[in-house]
Amino acid sequence: MLVASTGHKEYLSPADACGVIAAGLREGNASPELTDFDIAPMADGGDGLIDAAVTALGGRVLQVAARDPLFRTRTARMGIARWQGETTALIESAEACGAALLPLHERQTMVATSHGLGELMLHAVREGSRRIVIGLGGSIVTDCGLGMAQALGFVFLNAEGREVSGIGNPGLNALNLAQVSAIRNDRLHCDFSQVEILVASDVDIPLLGPRGQARTFGPQKYANAMEIAYLEQGLANVAAVIARTFGRDVNVPMAGAAGGIAAGLMGLLGAKLQLGAELVSTLIGLEARVRASDVVIIGEGRLDATTLNNKAPFFTGTLAHRLGKPVVAIVGSTDEAARKGSFFDELFRAESYYAPGDALSPTRIREGLTQASRAAGHRVQVLSGRHGASR
Repeated sequence: MLVASTGHKEYLSPADACGVIAAGLREGNASPELTDFDIAPMADGGDGLIDAAVTALGGRVLQVAARDPLFRTRTARMGIARWQGETTALIESAEACGAALLPLHERQTMVATSHGLGELMLHAVREGSRRIVIGLGGSIVTDCGLGMAQALGFVFLNAEGREVSGIGNPGLNALNLAQVSAIRNDRLHCDFSQVEILVASDVDIPLLGPRGQARTFGPQKYANAMEIAYLEQGLANVAAVIARTFGRDVNVPMAGAAGGIAAGLMGLLGAKLQLGAELVSTLIGLEARVRASDVVIIGEGRLDATTLNNKAPFFTGTLAHRLGKPVVAIVGSTDEAARKGSFFDELFRAESYYAPGDALSPTRIREGLTQASRAAGHRVQVLSGRHGASR
């Protein structure tokens, strides 16, 4: 059995969730000694990328000093591993500019900066990385990567030719978007021309327009209507300056991810954008592992309409079905859209442990996920036996 679950946001990492599911399946299986598990933590590109890749590639996790969204120093995680013959750094933007790093009263996108992400990238290059994989997701910023670029040594100039500086925060942020009139890249702290940058986007949205970053995610980042209108105009301004300076159109699918950081990475550094689940599946060799399995177990905290936008459970389940494998979903909770999905054959959920108004905790979620996995144990064994006999 292949267990390929994502994490339960802010509570369980992908590796933790996979471990809980496997343990619960063993307990609920009438013949646990007959069951072999391949544990493959998955991610959409955001939270969990480091765990998924380091688990699969056998790398190491470093603790690195980097700024948080309000420019305070914190200790952030990044991974280093060998992949396709190159030393590869594995970075999650959420480690530097994630909403979860801030208490609720500090989560305001207008002053949040991506500066810490640039610091992690610099550390990766100084560690000898020739490839950087950056997972985008869970951010609080909407700065189009200005803070990240500032840390790398890019200089942004206003209409008077003066250097733009942070407003309400030493790191450049959303309040600077409308000020940018020109960009200089002659003071970079590292040579990125020899570094391949791959971006794993957790959402497939453009930078601008009705489906763009500001209008789609502005409300989640505590921006009001006036601020959202400003963000749209500011992001459009930066996109125009990037196009004029570097000749790159950054209003493309996936460029709106993580407050437009994807657009900044693409426009300023020539990064390649890819859907997170697809890139992570390549990192961990998912297709070969699905082929070798009898049953594929997928999971996440909440299976809902957003899952259908090629997020990891949908991507994995669809791949498994294409290869003729039965798929069982073991999740925290669901909505109606996901329950009607065709990317799994059986669904087990810990719904009662996710009841509205209840105080969630890692312990409570572990209990619920264990119960759901125990309930799934016998059914998974039946599916495994049927598929194994038909192979």
